[in-house]
Amino acid sequence: MAANRVASMVVRMQCKLDAAEKEGKDLTALDEINEFNMDEYFALQNHKTLAVAEGVLTLDEGMTVYSYMGEAGPEKVNKQSLAVRIVLTKLLAEFMGIKA
Repeated sequence: MAANRVASMVVRMQCKLDAAEKEGKDLTALDEINEFNMDEYFALQNHKTLAVAEGVLTLDEGMTVYSYMGEAGPEKVNKQSLAVRIVLTKLLAEFMGIKA
């Protein structure tokens, strides 16, 4: 079974954030810009579904994204860790063809 790239991305991002905090960096702005509104939430849900259907994400990776997002809107995703929200934001940007 292939490794879950989404879960691996979250672990790597958490390590980067932990290192930044140890260096005394203020992550407040990063935390604020990685909150999802309803439009972004639905865009990610739709793009995630298409990515699984097209084989861009595995079913396991799609289910990981789904588990972070929940069903009812951005409330659950916005309660996730900063690492999860950054990864979800990066995935949405990638799905939409936006280069960081």
